[in-house]
Amino acid sequence: MDIDVFISYHTDTSLYIAERIACKLEEAGVRCWYAERDSAGAFAGSIGRAIAACRLFLLILNEQASSSPQVLNEMDLITNRLVGKEDVTVLPFLIHGEKKDLSLDAQYYVGRMDWVDGRKEPMHERIDELVVKVLHILGQEDTTQQSAMHHSARHLYELVQKIPEARDIFLGREDLIEQMEDIFRKGTRILFLEGIGGIGKSELAKQYALRHRDAFDQLLFVTYTTNLRSLVCDTDLIEIKGCAREEGEPEDAWFARKLQALRSLTSSRTLIITDNYDIDDDPDFAAYTESNCRMIFTSRNAHPGHASLKVGPIEDDQVLFTIFEKNYGSELSEEDREAVREIFRLTEYHTYTIELLAKQMEASFLSGMEMLDLLKKGQLETGAVETVNGRAGSRSAFEHIRNVFSVSRLSEEEQQLMRYLSLMGSEGVPAVRFKEWAGLDNYEAVNRLVRRSWIRKERGRRFTLHPLVAEVIRASLQPDADNCYAFLERLTEYTCTSWYRPFPDNMEIKSCVLSVENYFRPFDGEHMELWMVIPNFLWQVGAFEESIEYAQIVFQTCKKMFGENHPYTGYAAKGLAGCYYNSGYREESIPWYDMGLRCMVQSGMEESEDLAIAYEKAGRCRTWEGHRDLAKAEEYLKKGLEIRLKLVQRLESGEKLPALMEREPYDLAKARDRLGGSYFELGRMCQAGGDYHKAWEYLALDEEVQGDGLKEWNPSGYAYILYDKGICEYHFGKEEREAGHADQAEAHFRMALDFMREALDINLRLQGRFAVDTIDAQEAVGDIYAAMELYGDAANAYMAVLTMVEKTMGENSERAALIKRKLNFD
Repeated sequence: MDIDVFISYHTDTSLYIAERIACKLEEAGVRCWYAERDSAGAFAGSIGRAIAACRLFLLILNEQASSSPQVLNEMDLITNRLVGKEDVTVLPFLIHGEKKDLSLDAQYYVGRMDWVDGRKEPMHERIDELVVKVLHILGQEDTTQQSAMHHSARHLYELVQKIPEARDIFLGREDLIEQMEDIFRKGTRILFLEGIGGIGKSELAKQYALRHRDAFDQLLFVTYTTNLRSLVCDTDLIEIKGCAREEGEPEDAWFARKLQALRSLTSSRTLIITDNYDIDDDPDFAAYTESNCRMIFTSRNAHPGHASLKVGPIEDDQVLFTIFEKNYGSELSEEDREAVREIFRLTEYHTYTIELLAKQMEASFLSGMEMLDLLKKGQLETGAVETVNGRAGSRSAFEHIRNVFSVSRLSEEEQQLMRYLSLMGSEGVPAVRFKEWAGLDNYEAVNRLVRRSWIRKERGRRFTLHPLVAEVIRASLQPDADNCYAFLERLTEYTCTSWYRPFPDNMEIKSCVLSVENYFRPFDGEHMELWMVIPNFLWQVGAFEESIEYAQIVFQTCKKMFGENHPYTGYAAKGLAGCYYNSGYREESIPWYDMGLRCMVQSGMEESEDLAIAYEKAGRCRTWEGHRDLAKAEEYLKKGLEIRLKLVQRLESGEKLPALMEREPYDLAKARDRLGGSYFELGRMCQAGGDYHKAWEYLALDEEVQGDGLKEWNPSGYAYILYDKGICEYHFGKEEREAGHADQAEAHFRMALDFMREALDINLRLQGRFAVDTIDAQEAVGDIYAAMELYGDAANAYMAVLTMVEKTMGENSERAALIKRKLNFD
């Protein structure tokens, strides 16, 4: 266990301060450990091992920590190391209160040590100073740049390593691994592994990295899709802690800045593997490779002028028979061995094809001769141009794979399932979702395909296709919006209800939705009802830039096909506004909300929920600071309320109304939920005007119209009510304090804190840590603590907000500056 700093703290009062410190230290390359993030196995034993391994014991001290049994136990363990004269440093960091207020136990342990005083506001500056001191103690500072340490400590990065697990069966390539190392040893820094798809290039690169793990401090495995610029800019592919895209930053500037950060982090002990670089050249190749790290590219294309290694077929029969039998599950008979040997020849010794044939032969109960006969009679398809040289001459990769994956041998049901799965991307799809979206009663048909190796069943209960298989299916069966409509319709309906599900459940399908978007763009206007709802899902899973990009395409497609005065165009504009707003670009959302309403009104659409929500969103914009027009806001919001009241009455009378454009079921329960939303927005309008008592009345109407059970069936809506109740109670407390009623003020603040904590817990569970609603609730918790003059708790809460905001909006964003000002507690 390699640990530089063990962080000891009191969870309830200092978690986010500890997290902030760890984040800053880890950006500087310091290895930190703190519970419960890093705990593994038995909790006590895990802590004990970490303390025994650390070089520095950082103790975050306040009154609560000083009397915490867990913290005192940790202090006892580190004291034993000091008594034993081990090389370890203990550094107390006092964040609140006076030393004399700490427990006698804590004073006994650390009373005579050097302390770092973190009580002077603002806390974030004290943490920056602490980072400098820790780096000094660990000997990791640059002594020639002492004056710049405060600044540089705030701009340190950490590259998040990403390398997938290698496969269990890897044979016959040891000579290539030795050749790779020999090429690098001679001074080559960039190496291309070239060969046909599925021949084993990616696995070879992974095996090289794992077998030479000790030679590298950093390993990064990324997959090339469209271009190197998007690869670098994508935080899911290359994640650099402390380096986030700033609000409004152009892509060119973000690409250059992130690439510079990547270069600053890499060294000769860094290995970056770029998989599937299946093009001749990329305009940003020179910039991407400008570093001193080692790089491996896997590619189907030849790249003259660069060091390359051809990855061809394995022609050692003994190795191939071992691979075949491991996948077949038993030894072959002598008769089958001769037939299988001929199969090797016919398939040009293609490793993945051999593996698949073995599994298919076993699953289909075919003898070797029967399998060979099927191969010889297989119908080949045309269209692929990539070739590989073998004993029988040159053939395309598709020809080899299609000898095995001849779609003519699939039933109509199986072909349809393969169409669906080919849309799900390289990460595949959760099994339960695929069953639901494909309209299956059970997994029998899928299991047949799994047994025959058409489909792979991965860890985490996901179904995937090998990239080559996906290409074959797309080329042969040509999935489109017509022949996959039922599947896509269920998928989009599922995304429409994402608001009501836990955040991790939505994250499981993020890659599936992005793959669908990428496959079908530019979108077919005839099926716009499928595409226009998906961008709203993307911002909910943190794909902020993608949500805006795709929403722009949807809007332009609607405008071109239907004209500006059309409900679809208005809905698309409103959706684009929501993507801007929920991605942190509130100002940019306003004209789009206005356009959404204008398009719908001018289209002459009948009164509907979609029109009501367009009025609501345009009204909400008029409550924001800088655009505040409460008279107009009230006009719009009450117009939306009027429409919804009529819709509820029509549904109560038994009338059937069409579903929403969001493709959610629209019934009386949904209508009442949206009616409650009108009261909610009117309450927010009153808050903007400072009338918190009137806002409370609207909240009561919201709860009344939605009835019991809201917490269970719409927890996100319930969290909104809790949040607004917390805000109202917070202001009631301020009113009572100004009136000199200290006890009443304290009661209101306590109630506000209870409401806001519950709202925060729900948002963390459903939307994740970096959602706007989560950040707002966390900030409100800090505000309430500050009003109660519990500045230690407030600082802890604000530290969480600062970390969230810097991750999503950038270190230099206006929101980050606001939180830093609040940490002064003026």
